[in-house]
Amino acid sequence: MDVGHAFRWWVTAVALNGAALVLLVVLTATHASSYGSTGGGATANGVGIELLVMVAVVVLARRMRAGVDWARTVLGAAALPIVAYLVLSGIEPVARGVSLVNLIRIGTATTRWLAAAAVVAGVVLMFRRSTRGHFSTSS
Repeated sequence: MDVGHAFRWWVTAVALNGAALVLLVVLTATHASSYGSTGGGATANGVGIELLVMVAVVVLARRMRAGVDWARTVLGAAALPIVAYLVLSGIEPVARGVSLVNLIRIGTATTRWLAAAAVVAGVVLMFRRSTRGHFSTSS
């Protein structure tokens, strides 16, 4: 049961990060002048990389749910940089103050922090003692 919950937490983290990406794209599209001439391209590259990471996380989470031990290990190892990125990417928007644009930035930061919490919950549930029997080392 914990493995199923861990899977749901990983998918929740991906969904929350997707919501943050939508807010970021809306912010960039509506306030492109504040980002300069290269802001849109940089945002598109960042969104593309994040989408690739999110797809990889979902694929690994599905393998983990199926009982593949190496997928659990890879997700566990990837959790630290993922959480660090999600938490650190939310710090700058909150420090700017309050305005309509900054409220969107704060919404982005909040969803990323919630995604980081979901990743931590997924890792904790993946490595609970009760999940040991679910994973096989032969896969």
